[in-house]
Amino acid sequence: MTVPLEIAKPDSKLAFIFEIEVGQRIDTASWSSEGSSTYSTLACLTAPAEVHEASNTTFVTTDDQSVGSVATCKITAGSYYYDPAAAKLYLHAIAGNNPSDTTIAVMAFYWRRFCDQQYPPPYTIVDIGGFEIEPRLLKDSIPDITLELTMFYEGTQRQTWDTITIANGDGAYDLDIVNFIWESRLCYLKVVVPGEAYSAAVNCVRARTGKVTWADDVLSIDIEDQMLNTD
Repeated sequence: MTVPLEIAKPDSKLAFIFEIEVGQRIDTASWSSEGSSTYSTLACLTAPAEVHEASNTTFVTTDDQSVGSVATCKITAGSYYYDPAAAKLYLHAIAGNNPSDTTIAVMAFYWRRFCDQQYPPPYTIVDIGGFEIEPRLLKDSIPDITLELTMFYEGTQRQTWDTITIANGDGAYDLDIVNFIWESRLCYLKVVVPGEAYSAAVNCVRARTGKVTWADDVLSIDIEDQMLNTD
């Protein structure tokens, strides 16, 4: 897909969406045995988008499978289930061991989504898909989008694109920055016509976050290792 030239710069006719897949180390949390090699924790306040476990001996990382019930989790090694009513994550590790026994490292991942305007109308920050897109993206901070990939990324050399700023005057993300990993995380910059569904958004840039500077009123996020029009 080619990004149209008219969106090479921010335009008031388009909504910009900035997404970050933040991480949370959860093997160091408190875990309780649920039987059948399954353990639970209250460390995850919302449902993770993904859960990964990595062996501390082989350093092999595996994506655990999301399943639909505790019963299925108990009979499926390498799976997890999140109970939203109890805010509890159940994990059946590949080897069936307790996640806190230091043989594995476990990470949960969550998407944080921000928009430069209320999206979609009328004046709501919850998308049709059911997840939040908060109107905290400061439009003036969105860097120009070039169509030349070579200007962004050359071989294995890290390239810093620019900085994107998220409004945080109310301190809503103070604890989020403390409890989750925001640096060196996957991120996207997307555009969509206001009023269209989130699924209509076009990926402009896929990148990694760099340094995150936390001030009283804003979060400033460096964007690195950009690639254009990739999922």
